[in-house]
Order: sequence, then structure tokens, then C-alpha cells
Amino acid sequence: MKFVKLHSLNIAICVFLFSASLAFAQVKSAITKNDEQIQQSIADAQTLLTNGDSAAAINILQAALQKNPQNPLLTYWLGKVFYSQGKYQKALENLSLAVDKLPLKT
Repeated sequence: MKFVKLHSLNIAICVFLFSASLAFAQVKSAITKNDEQIQQSIADAQTLLTNGDSAAAINILQAALQKNPQNPLLTYWLGKVFYSQGKYQKALENLSLAVDKLPLKT
């Protein structure tokens, strides 16, 4: 039963990641425009994650979020790092929060 629940959560996160990736691609330039520090934090976190140092990536993203708590890209990347660690509940929480922070026009 636990496996089915975890598998379902994993599928939900994968679908969420795909959907969120599309949404973030559309607003990325507007969110990070004129903020090189945010862009650098994300680039550093991506490099660390690629090199297998997810703990350092989390530290960088959390530090950047302290300075920019409403930035959805930082929260999105934090969710992706948690996902890579297998911390699916934390991943889903951060990805959901990132979507809530998106500056979408209605």
C-alpha cells in the first residue's frame, strides 16, 4: 500500500514538474530580468545538482530565498532539488508554492 501511495505521489510530481516547467519557461525572463544575483544562484544550484551536491544546491537556493522570498523560480528549483533527493513531499510543497508565486495575469 505504501508503494502505491509513493508511486502515485511520484507520478503527480512528474506531471506537476512538466506543467510547471512550461509555465516557468514563459515567465522566466520577466521574473529574473535585471536580477543577476538570482540568475547566478540558480545557475550555481543547477551546477551543484548536476555534480551530485544537492545539499549545497539547497543551501544556495534557501539563502537566495531569504533575500527574495517571493521569487517563484528559486522556489521551483528548490522543489526540483528535493525531488532529485527523493524527498517527494517537500518537492511537491515547494513546487506548489512556486506556482502560487507566479505573476500570472488573469
